[in-house]
Amino acid sequence: MGFPVCCAEVYFPIPFLRMPDILGFLRNLVFFLVHVLALLHFPHIEDPLSSTATATATSAAEVARPSEVSPPVIRRLLPVARFGESRENACECAVCLCEFSEEVEIRRMRNCNHIFHRTCVDPWIDQNQKTCPICRTPFVTN
Repeated sequence: MGFPVCCAEVYFPIPFLRMPDILGFLRNLVFFLVHVLALLHFPHIEDPLSSTATATATSAAEVARPSEVSPPVIRRLLPVARFGESRENACECAVCLCEFSEEVEIRRMRNCNHIFHRTCVDPWIDQNQKTCPICRTPFVTN
């Protein structure tokens, strides 16, 4: 019993044993040369997070953003009507997924013409949301 004695010693060539030391030395040499020659400083490329790029992006976003309108103003701009009085062919509210009945109050979005129960879309507006819950069209354009 026991281990076989025939392969008690394994011989590796000396260069093979020194390979990790050689590779480590080459790595340190490359890092040193890069540091000394200042090769880490690449030509200036506009950083998207720099202050000038951020200022330009912010001004572009401000142009595209709907005007800052308070929720009470949005509710006044989106009139309330009875579903029975309007000539809508929609069958259910996309927020609560309940069917519209004749006497229920609805709000019609001005830009996209989607309709919702007033009780469904008013909390959405009160949370300072300024876009349609379905298509994200702004309630109020500039």
